[in-house]
Order: sequence, then structure tokens, then C-alpha cells
Amino acid sequence: MTDTPERVLVQVRDLKKHFPIRRGVLRRQVGAVQAVDGLTFDIHEGETLGLVGESGSGKSTTGRALLRLVRPTAGSVAFDGDELSSLGAEALRARRREMQMIFQDPYASLNPRMTIGAIVREPLDIHEIGDAAGRDRRVDELLERVGLSRAARDRYPHEFSGGQRQRIGIARALSTEPRFIVADEAISALDVSIQAQIVNLLQDLADELGLTYLFIAHDLTMVRHISDRVAVMYLGRIVELGTRDDVFERPLHPYTRALLDAVPIPDPTAEARRPPALGGEVPSPADPPSGCRFHPRCPLATDLCRTKDPHTREAGGTARPHRVACHHATQPE
Repeated sequence: MTDTPERVLVQVRDLKKHFPIRRGVLRRQVGAVQAVDGLTFDIHEGETLGLVGESGSGKSTTGRALLRLVRPTAGSVAFDGDELSSLGAEALRARRREMQMIFQDPYASLNPRMTIGAIVREPLDIHEIGDAAGRDRRVDELLERVGLSRAARDRYPHEFSGGQRQRIGIARALSTEPRFIVADEAISALDVSIQAQIVNLLQDLADELGLTYLFIAHDLTMVRHISDRVAVMYLGRIVELGTRDDVFERPLHPYTRALLDAVPIPDPTAEARRPPALGGEVPSPADPPSGCRFHPRCPLATDLCRTKDPHTREAGGTARPHRVACHHATQPE
């Protein structure tokens, strides 16, 4: 991790991604799923920004929109000063070398018909990086860097464990020497015993190669371990954003506190007696609540919360601004 980096690498402004709902023979649009609805944040060069929230909050769609794997409905994403939506096909293709993704499912994200060497080499072939011999050497170097032997290159994905497959996915993401990587739930499909190994590998690679990460996860323990700053997402919106220490030790938003209260504790008896940290279900992003989207589940909700959408405001911060979108945000006692 890095000490308060200053240079902005990824700049996101009012990002939206709405998926149309179509019905009838003519497939007329009758609504929209507001998966991402107005995100504004920066990711600084060399830092890891953790993005957390419940399933259905829009985390994965955010990561894909940043890399232009899905086209945003509105808003802007700039990478190193270049607005991605204004780039032509060739310019965007060149930028894609610098932006890669590590996918959630190491079983589904690798082509079972390709050898490991071909999988890792494929981005080098697509972007025409180096000659044939140079690409082969690069594959060997990458496999060794992620903790696999060169002999793995002639084998197939089904011959490897989940943790090993994720290492292969990481090697593939590193092949074009990217500067920015979106790790989309990269550890959630792995055994608990393997998760820490992958997170430590990602950290080591960031230190060695100067990588910048958007680390999407729901495991708050791992997010706290790897992240410099943390963004908390709920129903398409960022409700809190601050340094790791500020968010974990001085949470301001009631949703953030509920997520932290839900982290399991090692005492089984105390865990069994503990009341649910957060009741209810996440509302549908196709029909979000009026006012503050969290108000149907919030213990602090008032009439103001039910009618008025809270603006994001700064609330101090130890190293960087600590931002929160809540009418009644307070420091915990």
C-alpha cells in the first residue's frame, strides 16, 4: 500500500449505468435497472481503492463501466487525463493495454480448450506485443511471478485448483504491463485458506510493479488488509468514502456501521447471541425508494430521509477527506 498518493489516475464523474427493462411483443422500454446511479470519485496512482457493499449494490457493474466493458448510460470516466468515451476504437484499444480485470470466477473465466500458456499469451498476441520468442519468455516470467512453474504452460485449466486458476487469471491480467487493474470479487470464489494468499500476492505485485487497484469485495476483513481507501456502495450510490482507518474505525454512515457489525466474531457463543446487524432486503434497483435509498432499513430514518436525497458532504478525515451521504451521519460513540 502507498502513503497518500496524489496523482489521479482514474477520474469518475456522475457515472451512471441503467439497464433497460423491455416488455411486450415490440419490446418497448417500461423501466430501467439503475445499477449505477451517479458515482463520483477518484483513484490515485499507486493506491488500492476498496469497493464494498451487499450483492446487488452495483459494484461489479461499476468496475466493468470503468474499463468500458459495458458502455455507461451517462457520466465520464477519464484514465490518466483521457476521457474514455471520446476515444476512437484504436485509441481505446491502446488504452486497454493499461487497464485490465481479474474476474470473480476462476473456473468460468479461463477457456477450458486453451492451454495455460495460450491463455496468458493471448493478450500479447491481440496487442501484438513483442515477437513470438519474446511472448513465450514473457509467459514463463509471468507464471513464475504468480507462483506457478513454467511447466504449467502446457497444461489445461481443469488440471488446476481454484487458487491456481486465479493465479493464472492474474498472470493474464499482468501480461500487457497494465497500470490499473479491477479485481472484481477476485477472492470470493476461493477457499478461505487460499484467499489470504491471493490478497498477499496482489499486494506484493502492487508494491513491485506500482499497480493501481479497484478491489471489489464483500469481505471487509480482506478489504481492510489491502486497501488504502474504502468506498461503501448501496443500491447504485456511494454512501461513504474515506481512508481505510477512517471508514473502519470512525464510520459515519449507518449502513457502513451495519456492515462492520455483521463481520463474524471468533466467539461462537457471542456470535449466536448477537442480534442481526441489518434487517430487510436490498430494494430493487428498478424501483429504488424515494429520498435516501437506505431509509427503509435505517434505524435513524426520519421524514427528511424518506423525502429528500442526501447530498455527499465532507466530514473531516485524518489523511484525506472523509465523505458521507447521510442526513444524520454521526461519529460512533
